[in-house]
Amino acid sequence: MIVASISWPEIASAIADVVVALFTVIATFGVFFVIRQLRLQHKQLHRDLENLYVERYWSIRDRLDAAEPGTKERERAAVAYLSLSEDQCDMRMQDRVTDETWVIWAPSIYGALHEEEYADILERQPTGRFLHLREMKTTGAKYDPSNLTQKQRQKIGL
Repeated sequence: MIVASISWPEIASAIADVVVALFTVIATFGVFFVIRQLRLQHKQLHRDLENLYVERYWSIRDRLDAAEPGTKERERAAVAYLSLSEDQCDMRMQDRVTDETWVIWAPSIYGALHEEEYADILERQPTGRFLHLREMKTTGAKYDPSNLTQKQRQKIGL
């Protein structure tokens, strides 16, 4: 029977190697956790911004519901809705609106552009105004002002 003798420095070195490996694994998990938290925080910032637009939408919707058809107040509220929709397109172009939200907003905006009231008001506006809405009206509900590819948007958390 052969018994190998191991010295205390060798044992201490082996323990130190295990401890270093353990702390490396823990640090790696910590880095991944921090990255995930930053992504979630980034997404939450987008959600907060999107919620401001939702609040603005409901405020305008209340004005539209309260105004009698054909009145100046109704037209002002309809122009405010078109402005909101244009702003939403601008925010999408600046990559501040997530894909999840855009797939909800875009068809709604497109649908409104084909309602007689909004279509008439849009046509009476100066040609340099509401450029995104005019583009969406001609290209369809799949219009997306974002210049990024799907993969690029995913990479930045959109």
